[in-house]
Amino acid sequence: IIPENLGVYPVSSVAPKAFINCECKTLYIPSTLEKFEFTCINVLNYLEKITVSADNPYFSSDNKGILYNKDKTELILCPKKSPLTAITISSTIKEIGAYAFAYNEKLKTVIIPSNVETIRFGAFDSSNITMVTIKEGLKYLGDCVFHSCLSLNSVTLPESLEYIGWDAFVYTPFIKNADVYDEDGVFYYGDYLLASLPDSEKTYYKIKEGTRLVAGAALVRWNSLKEVVIPKSAEFVNGCAFSACESLQKITAGSGSQNFSTVDGVLYNKDKTVLVSYPAGKDNICYSVPQGVTKINEWAFLYAVNLRNVNVPISVTNIGVNAFDMIGWSNIQYIRYEGTKAQWEKISIADDPDPQSTTL
Repeated sequence: IIPENLGVYPVSSVAPKAFINCECKTLYIPSTLEKFEFTCINVLNYLEKITVSADNPYFSSDNKGILYNKDKTELILCPKKSPLTAITISSTIKEIGAYAFAYNEKLKTVIIPSNVETIRFGAFDSSNITMVTIKEGLKYLGDCVFHSCLSLNSVTLPESLEYIGWDAFVYTPFIKNADVYDEDGVFYYGDYLLASLPDSEKTYYKIKEGTRLVAGAALVRWNSLKEVVIPKSAEFVNGCAFSACESLQKITAGSGSQNFSTVDGVLYNKDKTVLVSYPAGKDNICYSVPQGVTKINEWAFLYAVNLRNVNVPISVTNIGVNAFDMIGWSNIQYIRYEGTKAQWEKISIADDPDPQSTTL
């Protein structure tokens, strides 16, 4: 139980390491608690149930012991040791939060109804789920959502998706099944390109016409690939769709594309205001983002093995998560901004999607 007060002081937050080595099975959140670090409850490996004071203005819970925001539009956490084996997400939920069901041991089947629009980073990471049904309505399927779900054999995806993240299904039987791959070693699910078998020897690949979304890491470690062509049907290409393709020189927008364009091998949106993806094997040591670009997509420079310096123009106002691969898989050393320090500080730079250090 987290107390309401310590002496005369109300308990409004909990330190990140407060529950390390704690084996509690239930957690009570008082009315005074306003925030806590994600790591403080992520370490509760024996937790079965969370109860929130009805007077808390920020959080709430249900009779299943699941933690929500106050108005139950976001599902924040289902405890790792929850006794639930099946769940249909509530009709009020719009978002399933980062790591919400991660490492859950008993949950097997999940139904996500049409009211859910967003599933955040690692929401089901390393859980024991076997089947997921996602109804029409979901728009955003984040990075690593089903990462390492080693029993996940069946996934029903809706046609409403607008974003599919990096490694959303990696290490799952869903994409390990050899029968799902075509003669080129590529897994298409409806009009989504989801995954591929690594180490293809192809030097040129044209994504099938009719493909609408290209997921993160869709073509991974195709080390001989020099050019990939985006079909005119494509509406979304993840910035890291072609990760670790170390020979890739050119990402070509197909003839008649209404959504993408190519400049010197680099993929942009149609009006060249968004830098979508930089080819990992492009020979440049230095690259200048063109003036007029306002956004650099998440993971745009992932695995850029030859690139050392990037020049960013003053037109840029938005930089996506790990756009310059600051986690170390590229060789970028310097990022030079053409504006002033004050202008740089006004740029919207997305945080790392991993919530281990974020405040809820």
